[in-house]
Amino acid sequence: MVTGIQAMGGLFDNKKIAECSQPFDIDGVKIKVNEVRLKNNEDQFISYPELAQYAQLRADEIASTGDVNHESKYGTFGQWAKANNIPFTAPYETVGEVLDGPRSTSCQTVEDWENSPTHFALITDKKFTSFGAGLKDGYSVVILGNPQ
Repeated sequence: MVTGIQAMGGLFDNKKIAECSQPFDIDGVKIKVNEVRLKNNEDQFISYPELAQYAQLRADEIASTGDVNHESKYGTFGQWAKANNIPFTAPYETVGEVLDGPRSTSCQTVEDWENSPTHFALITDKKFTSFGAGLKDGYSVVILGNPQ
């Protein structure tokens, strides 16, 4: 298990915990999601660039329409990656998606996911070991994966 909070770009010190009063940012979402995993005795997620790239596309798409749903003009993660010749650092066996918005803080988003049995089950599911997050105008998307 990693000792700091794992997020894209390296480890975050445990002292840099996202506060609910902090502005809404991608690092805050990553930190808060990993805090939930640690509280539930799960390993922290490791960020993967392909998942983050797709998550950002989804966040941009949702923010442009205001329609928070799991149907995307890009298709599934696998369809999008194949259509765009995205080189995988690892093939993915399973991919999940959690959405929220619009919210004004990272805490609000992750608290929404904690209070939803379906979203909570996804973010604490041990089969998911990696993730990517995207934000746009208070809308957030986390794509969960299991690289093999």
